[in-house]
Amino acid sequence: MPNWTPILLFILGLSLLTACQEEGPNYSQEQQDPQTAIKAFYTAVAAEDFAKAEAFCEPSSQEQLRYFATELQLKASKPDKKEALLDKIRFDFSQLDCQEKDGSTFCKLCCNSKQEEVEIEMVQREGKWLVIAKLDNY
Repeated sequence: MPNWTPILLFILGLSLLTACQEEGPNYSQEQQDPQTAIKAFYTAVAAEDFAKAEAFCEPSSQEQLRYFATELQLKASKPDKKEALLDKIRFDFSQLDCQEKDGSTFCKLCCNSKQEEVEIEMVQREGKWLVIAKLDNY
């Protein structure tokens, strides 16, 4: 009778190796145009889904995103302050306009809870639109 243990261990090891090589979720559909990408980014940040938000921002902005996440965690014990911070990045996307200006793409978002308009720079990398986040302004 054959010993199946080495074969089973090989199959298990191969399946674990394959599982570990998978990348995270594919958001490429939401990154095909700047409007959809910026909506996805700010919706993810407002939902405190920072792993998803990171997929929509330029690598140089990821440190600011982590800082913003830390700020929210510090304000967790003070719900009114946390909500005030989140209100600054919750936008009405019905007034979203993206224009190319001086070789860059800028999107104007209006308005957050304070009726402030914000202009966000977008870049396209490998066919995907990414936000250059300026979360330190909040």
